[in-house]
Amino acid sequence: CQDTDALQTELLLRLAGESDAAACCFVGDPKQSIYRFRGADLENYRRVRDGDFGSHRRVSLARNFRTVPEIADWINANLGQVLGAGAEPWEAPYSPLAAAPPAAAPKPGGVMRLRLELPPGANVEALREFEAAALAAFVEQLIAGAGRIREPKDGKLRAVGYGDVALLLRKLTAVEAYERAFARRGIP
Repeated sequence: CQDTDALQTELLLRLAGESDAAACCFVGDPKQSIYRFRGADLENYRRVRDGDFGSHRRVSLARNFRTVPEIADWINANLGQVLGAGAEPWEAPYSPLAAAPPAAAPKPGGVMRLRLELPPGANVEALREFEAAALAAFVEQLIAGAGRIREPKDGKLRAVGYGDVALLLRKLTAVEAYERAFARRGIP
């Protein structure tokens, strides 16, 4: 339903017909509908959720099995304030993440925050270069032995390797600064 436009939804409901409508199952996330992927929209999502099927058939999946509690806590503390209650028709209300890692998983190490002392008066490009150099230095320290990671299979601690590190950026338009900084330190 989150990636389904109104026409596709109508087609599915007609194919199911009156007698088989109870057998239909739609899965949706209102936060995904706001991106209009494949023509989806929040109004269609809400129409199916509230009108066509009603709350008596709704099952909310509130627990997140992919996010560790420390990251979920950070997201809830920071994004919950920004995303808000979804007061406008095109906005989906923020629902706090409830992290529920599998019981067999080892205790995660948590979220690390890297605080930087930014040079005063620097422009955006200079700040990006500064941040990239600081991240590269941090990764180099992790790989050199300052970082330990818990192996998911047996729960044992081991040294951090390059494959354990990921750099997430909002856009790839600024990736060159990070590539240069990582290359200067020999980080693949």
